[in-house]
Amino acid sequence: MRAIILAVLVLHLPYRLASGLQFVLTGASRLPQHCPRIRMLGADGGDYCCSIPTKECMGRSLQSVQLMEPLQEQDMYQEDMSSSEVLPFTLLESMSALCMYRQEGLWVYEVCYRKHVRQFRQQDSSGRSEDFSCGSYSGDEHQDESVKEDTSSMSYPVRYVSHNFTGGAKCALTGEPRTAEVRFTCLPDINDNAIVSVKEFPTCNYKILVNAQALCKHKDFQLPAQLDWTIDCEPRRDSPSEEGASSSTGCGAGGTD
Repeated sequence: MRAIILAVLVLHLPYRLASGLQFVLTGASRLPQHCPRIRMLGADGGDYCCSIPTKECMGRSLQSVQLMEPLQEQDMYQEDMSSSEVLPFTLLESMSALCMYRQEGLWVYEVCYRKHVRQFRQQDSSGRSEDFSCGSYSGDEHQDESVKEDTSSMSYPVRYVSHNFTGGAKCALTGEPRTAEVRFTCLPDINDNAIVSVKEFPTCNYKILVNAQALCKHKDFQLPAQLDWTIDCEPRRDSPSEEGASSSTGCGAGGTD
């Protein structure tokens, strides 16, 4: 098997692919028979027939993968079953001495685990500084330990457990005490305990997303594996790069099917 970079498409074809992608050149036996095939030109001037893995035609393969997922998950978590069996709130106790900070615009937000949430900003040009409590930890008896899911903040559902903070400084706009909900989750590509985002909605009520490394050990917070499909290509008949190659490509001798 050898890899080639296909940089140019035949313009009349109904498919356009991003440049810089790598495609695998294989024999005819590797081309999925139930996927659409299109004619493509390679950077080497070769004429190729490529099988495009669309969502519809790969349905059979996807079903096969889904049948295997329970076994894959079992293997994935077997090495660390002890962490998966522990409740998420218990895993979070590793953050007990931790305070985290994030700047959003002029404001800095401070989250101290199971203690308080604070909002402050340094002196401005007039020498004024502001510091508000966004709430204190409301006690273990007021917490919901269930794993929830947020589908609005990311391109994929984010699972989290949260701590509630109440009794903060009085809000000038509503007249009510400030409150905060700190949502703990595990996000890919973040390798530290950190505040990821701060949203204020409704006014003076804060939702703070925190990446908690300890939760990454728990199966409920691990993202499902992504499926990557390969675009398989083979030389068409009379291709300059493969003289005498098989003509049974499905793209037709003079164009696409």
